Amino acid sequence: GSPADKAKGTYLQSNLASTAVLNYAGKTSLAKVPYVLKQADVVIANETSIPHIAAAVGTPCICPSNGNHYKRFHPYPADLKTRNWYIYPPHFHPSNPIFYYYQSSDYAIQSVRIVDVTKHLKEVLTANEI
Repeated sequence: GSPADKAKGTYLQSNLASTAVLNYAGKTSLAKVPYVLKQADVVIANETSIPHIAAAVGTPCICPSNGNHYKRFHPYPADLKTRNWYIYPPHFHPSNPIFYYYQSSDYAIQSVRIVDVTKHLKEVLTANEI
């Protein structure tokens, strides 16, 4: 993330005190991202290139998403066997065909609740014994 995302990363760090959480928001370059992601146990990143790079290097990724480009860029087909999870706003209903290949979503990314991301991260960490 950008330097503007640092506060959210700090929130996650403080609420996952039993787990080593590193906040790289605004601290690395795109050229270094694949190396950093490959070293991670799990990544949290919004809808940018980061979840795709995480999938490419085999690192689990949790992606808060407002639903933009649903079924075009995410979720990945099951046969690819990626470990990417998408957290959508509470009112986003992917079963509704109107969202398929929807180019832009009216939902703000800020409507994805950080408590939902934190809850899912704890589940991923527990399931992977991290």
